[in-house]
Amino acid sequence: MIVSQNSKDVIKIFQNIKDIPISTNLDDGNLNIFMCPINARKFDYNQISLVLVDSVIDYAISKKNITKYQNKPGRLSQMARKKFKECLNNTGELGELLLYCFLEGHLNAPKILTKMEMKTSNSLYVNGSDGVHLLNNGDGTYKLIFGESKLYKKLSDALNAAFNSINDFINENNPNG
Repeated sequence: MIVSQNSKDVIKIFQNIKDIPISTNLDDGNLNIFMCPINARKFDYNQISLVLVDSVIDYAISKKNITKYQNKPGRLSQMARKKFKECLNNTGELGELLLYCFLEGHLNAPKILTKMEMKTSNSLYVNGSDGVHLLNNGDGTYKLIFGESKLYKKLSDALNAAFNSINDFINENNPNG
């Protein structure tokens, strides 16, 4: 499995501020803190969108279809754009795309599946894990990563929502049916 170069390019524009172990057990993982690029004392969303656009196809389309249409970039672009909900009705797809880029670009954990790949209509929203990635531990073992993304104005609200969602996933509780 190969990690997308586009994801690595996205990560390059973010500043990795700190990696904090979650516990003394190294298997529990780390909290990786990144900061958006800044221009004129404001977050540079334009720079982020310029590099994110190159990752849209890798994120939204299965590797099988990317290979199938590799000589038809216009078709791939159209297929990827159709998967996204309309901008005004979008409640989390930007966060899911960023999550994909961080898991691939920072952890070198290639995607197995993203929620976006399973969508059959841009008006539908798929519940469950935002993405599944495979992390090579470097010692012959691997970890499956079930990604969860939340974008909120307040950090405390985002953390509460993310941990509630993770708890629901672990306990196989789907409040949406």
